[in-house]
Amino acid sequence: MANQNIEINRDAVEAAIAKLRRERGEAVLDGQRFDDSKIAQAEAELAAFSDAQAARIARQREQEAKDAAANVKAKIKRIAELEQKRLVAWADLEAATRAQLKAIGNVISSTESERVLMNDVTAAVPMALGPFENAHRLRGRIGEFLHAAKINFEVPGAGGIYGQAPLQDWREAERKELGSFISALLEECENGEDN
Repeated sequence: MANQNIEINRDAVEAAIAKLRRERGEAVLDGQRFDDSKIAQAEAELAAFSDAQAARIARQREQEAKDAAANVKAKIKRIAELEQKRLVAWADLEAATRAQLKAIGNVISSTESERVLMNDVTAAVPMALGPFENAHRLRGRIGEFLHAAKINFEVPGAGGIYGQAPLQDWREAERKELGSFISALLEECENGEDN
């Protein structure tokens, strides 16, 4: 509102100066005296309005600079917070990955133990229990989670990108993979014991 009033007053003073200059011109033409102090006073007032406008622009720029500095400061603070959160997330991921590596070791060792024992019982050991097939399934299933997290990774020499399949229950998937064979084998063993 104050800025608007300054512009209105400035316009009024400019109009007054124009009027005074015309009056001075007419006075000179008519050979009369004219008080130049009126124009000087109006011009000083006009200069004051110009100074006020310049001060307003300077204040606005100073405020914009302060706002920009505050914005940068807030972002830096947020970056510091996010950095702490990121480092905690990495620590959590490391702990989870180490636990996962242990679980992967359990999967590999239990599968290998089962394969060895099954080999003692029957010559028809499913290929799915072999080390390569087992590793292939492990990579694919771990890839499912990476894919769900929007991370695709290529396994060198494995013929493509893992992680394209939707998430599934791994235990159930293993049951489907080998369930019928294991069930038949167990049933055959039970029947053999009955005879």
